Amino acid sequence: MIRHLALTTSVLAICASSAFALDSKGKLTDPVEILKRADAASKAVKIAQYEATAFNLDKEGKATIFGQGKAIIQGFSGRGPEKFNISGKFKRRGSEEEHHLTVGSDAEDYYLVDWNTKKAYVDIDPAVTGRRGRVVGSIMMLEYVHATPFTDELKGSDHKLVGITKVGGEECYEVSLTYDGISQSAHWFFSTKDYLPRRIDRFRSRDGEPAGGSRLVVTSLKVDPKGADKLFKFKLPDGFEQVDDFAP
Repeated sequence: MIRHLALTTSVLAICASSAFALDSKGKLTDPVEILKRADAASKAVKIAQYEATAFNLDKEGKATIFGQGKAIIQGFSGRGPEKFNISGKFKRRGSEEEHHLTVGSDAEDYYLVDWNTKKAYVDIDPAVTGRRGRVVGSIMMLEYVHATPFTDELKGSDHKLVGITKVGGEECYEVSLTYDGISQSAHWFFSTKDYLPRRIDRFRSRDGEPAGGSRLVVTSLKVDPKGADKLFKFKLPDGFEQVDDFAP
């Protein structure tokens, strides 16, 4: 995505898809068919809970970690998840300073908990999370709850099945593609079992030359976990101060 159907509807859509080719091991060989199945599977997700690591990629492809943590997301507001709780350690681009943050919303209040300063910020205005709160988006796999998760990928070009690659022990289809209208390509990694994404590598180009990119790797994915609602609510940790202001 250059960024909810019912489960039954999505499963029927998968089963009713057009004829497709399988290899000798029973794996799909058509990258577009894989994307269609990933789109249907992602639309069936209501809540996604997972662990993730985000990397910066330089123009040579060298990966550097700048964010890692845990996330739970639910629904789609048109711009982002309706409810979310993301907690982890993050670095701003170009800085080695690490921030331990929890950022979330229960669809009413928004909050940021800064574990470095032991301060918390809460308000109905999403701006309360400040500039610092934006970094948690680096580990958000929004496709899990997006209304049209892989429309942009299906509209792209140069679709190729690179092969089968393991991501965190999960066997995945690796599909490469080029987006239309922007200087960006991607390698998506979809589980061969449930077709949900486990990794995304994005590559930018400038004047036809590599210009770096990003990588997001997801592990320990749980779909529609029980008791998730309580995880979105703000709770002031012991010994922390709730500040009547917006986060910096």
